[in-house]
Amino acid sequence: MSENEDNTGAHRVPPGPVSDIFASAVTAFNSKGGGAGVNASSHNAPGNVSHVLPTTVDIDNHHPHATDSVSPRVEGFRRNELRKRVRKVLNASSLLKEMKAGRLRRKSNLRTPGAPPGVDVKRPNPTLEAIFKSDAAIRVVDYSASRYVYHDLSRFTLAEFLQSPRPAWVKVRWIDIRGLSYPAIQIVADHYRLHPLAVEDTFHFPQAIKADWYENHIYLSMLLCTVDDGAQDTESVSEDGTDDHYTRRTPLFQNRVEIKVFPGMPPRPNIVTEQVNAFLMRDGTLLSIFQSDGEQATAPLYDRLAEGGTTLRDSEDASFLLFSLMDIITDQFFPILDAYKHQLDLLEASALENPKAEATQELHLIAKELGILRRALMPTRSLVATLRENNKAYYVHSEPVNTAPFVSKLTRTYLADVKDHVGAVVDELDSFENDARHLIDLIFNTVSHSTNEAMRSLAIISLVFLPISFLAGVFGMNFEYFPELHWGMGVYGFWIIVGVMVCLMLMTFKYMGWFGK
Repeated sequence: MSENEDNTGAHRVPPGPVSDIFASAVTAFNSKGGGAGVNASSHNAPGNVSHVLPTTVDIDNHHPHATDSVSPRVEGFRRNELRKRVRKVLNASSLLKEMKAGRLRRKSNLRTPGAPPGVDVKRPNPTLEAIFKSDAAIRVVDYSASRYVYHDLSRFTLAEFLQSPRPAWVKVRWIDIRGLSYPAIQIVADHYRLHPLAVEDTFHFPQAIKADWYENHIYLSMLLCTVDDGAQDTESVSEDGTDDHYTRRTPLFQNRVEIKVFPGMPPRPNIVTEQVNAFLMRDGTLLSIFQSDGEQATAPLYDRLAEGGTTLRDSEDASFLLFSLMDIITDQFFPILDAYKHQLDLLEASALENPKAEATQELHLIAKELGILRRALMPTRSLVATLRENNKAYYVHSEPVNTAPFVSKLTRTYLADVKDHVGAVVDELDSFENDARHLIDLIFNTVSHSTNEAMRSLAIISLVFLPISFLAGVFGMNFEYFPELHWGMGVYGFWIIVGVMVCLMLMTFKYMGWFGK
């Protein structure tokens, strides 16, 4: 027996709007003469559907009477109609998902007004424990210039692994958590004494791109933007009814409108984002926490770490590993630029060949999305500048004595490359946005020019026929004495005068440059 059936075998409709819809459907069906013994609120439980009992209803009078007065064909038709209505209500899975997601979003608002700042992982937090209870992929990478080892862990084995002594050969340790799992983050936050404000920013997203400096670590918040390949559903509800949109990549552009300018026009790239949190410690440890899987950023970095003799391995520097992660995240914008450039090239060719009003709408949406992307990336410039300065403004007098800097000199030098990439992407986005605006102006100017040409043609025709209309009006006057009307060659003279006037006007228009050039 399935979970949607009771002891009698009848389907159970969840209470709430769905059961109300079901009751309305049954009531409407009974009012039309199709009542078949369905009770939307039976004595068993609210929202239960009792067994369908074969009952006969008089279609004309809407009164039950003897069973033998209705043909089997009519009874079968009624049962089929009722079965369709019941199936339509029971299969409203999308409505149920929306209801569950809506209830959870209302109950689990992470930014509650009046709540104390920060997240203390030493104290119970039922809200975060209930929302971020799913498992996450955890990989710990230990490496030096001559050795590289990684460990795939779970939240049950992570605590034991961190309590074990760190080998002496390990110069850099990278703890990569792909997915927001509060039990796993609670373990690492307690072990490395992460600041409560930084832990709070990890769960509060979308978060601003920034770098916060604390006594024993740096917290960085970044945005990973990628082109969605459709492999991951961005809106889903788990089987237990829990809304897991917090651990899913978020579409950057909500409620998009797709406009087909011409057949075969590819849609605009669907950009999805996920927050990337990074904690850089002084002891050569880097902790990265991704909102989702973060595979686009971590997979290339794993491959580079597996190769020996590279700057990443030979430097034995956790801050250089952080730079490498930032560089990969920034480079993810280049495929996005290529996708939008392809869109603009197609629209430009369409605008030059056959300008349409639909193209201006598509170009307006592209310009809007490019502006959103540009504004989303702009804070990365300040982030890179802060890291390159090693945040000198954080220390009131001077950096604490006998402490290693968070960001090494080598990393500060290489961060200039990230700064250049960010500047190049921002400039390209701004250039593409201007190109879209210019194409809109081009289409409007082309359409306006075509309208002016049509109006000029009509004006020429009107001017040509204006003297002809004048002559026709004169010869059509009802004068008693009109010698030209009684002249035998009058009609030929009329057409000769008309032809001469038309030729003179056309020659004048051509001399003025109205046509013929």
